[in-house]
Amino acid sequence: MNDNADEGKGWQIAAEVVSSAVSGVPTPIQQGALKAFSRLCSALIDIPVAHLESFSEERRAITEARVDSIRATSHAISNAVEIDPQYALRISHKYARKIVGRQKNVDAVVGIAAQQLTIDAHEAQIDESDGPGERAEVSDDWLNQFEREAESAESEELRARLGKILAGEIQRPNSFSVRAVRALAQLDQETARLLQKLCSCAMTIKIPMGVGRVAEARVCSVKGDASTNGLAIFGLSFAALNRLHENGFVIPDFNSYFDFSISVAGKARACHPFEFNGSEWALVPSGETQIRTLRVNGVQLTHLARELLPIIDPIPVPEYAAQLSEYFSTRNVQMTKLMRATPPEQT
Repeated sequence: MNDNADEGKGWQIAAEVVSSAVSGVPTPIQQGALKAFSRLCSALIDIPVAHLESFSEERRAITEARVDSIRATSHAISNAVEIDPQYALRISHKYARKIVGRQKNVDAVVGIAAQQLTIDAHEAQIDESDGPGERAEVSDDWLNQFEREAESAESEELRARLGKILAGEIQRPNSFSVRAVRALAQLDQETARLLQKLCSCAMTIKIPMGVGRVAEARVCSVKGDASTNGLAIFGLSFAALNRLHENGFVIPDFNSYFDFSISVAGKARACHPFEFNGSEWALVPSGETQIRTLRVNGVQLTHLARELLPIIDPIPVPEYAAQLSEYFSTRNVQMTKLMRATPPEQT
């Protein structure tokens, strides 16, 4: 009785969170959210939204049918195998608990995604006049694969990351591949820690700026070639990089390069800022120095890692940040943090 009450209360809270999030985001995103949440979340059965009434009735019917099916299955098992009916019933209940447990994991992930949509609503920068036919939708195949991974999300950390992926996919469909979802779900704790360190130290270029997809991301070798342990003092030893490579997060050449002259500010040139540790930066030339090229060697993140980078929370890396600033100073440019415009408050 208490378990049922707790589950009912949990689903009611999840429903309130989802309903609030859906009503607080731009219309184009709202439509994608309703599709994804109705596909994944059992809590939507109780959301008092008119256009979900038919879906709610269908889900209730399915739920009742499953209960009847479990009872019928237990009787069938006991009759066919000639075992104690109570034993067969316990088997059925065990299977039912497993199903409920999986759904509770999915509901928890959906609740986090709903909260993330609310947080990100003012940053989405999507025209609310866009019609449903003008935007891509989260595909059913993607949702099916995502649901499989979310069902086994027992840890709060994994739920949080999957929730961010779902919110990101709803806002910008096709941002996360099925491979990225699987890779995140299968990460062991140590590799997850190394990936967070890698992303926290990475310089990234987004196209378009700020809200676009990560086109370039690398960790600059500020203390020599990374393949000879140049980044070891920052927690990214050669062995650590090999582990990241084995998991598909960095390319095998630990000393490749990218021309970051696009991030150099100048009177006669456009500047494309880069992101580092959660902030946007530009490179300002010292004096009258003319910067034509700015080759930065280091460890390049793969497409898979670049997909996941936006949902990995950066951790402070003050020692590396200081060395990166010094690295650019020796090349006659200064790292300058850019201030992001504060969106106007909604009334």
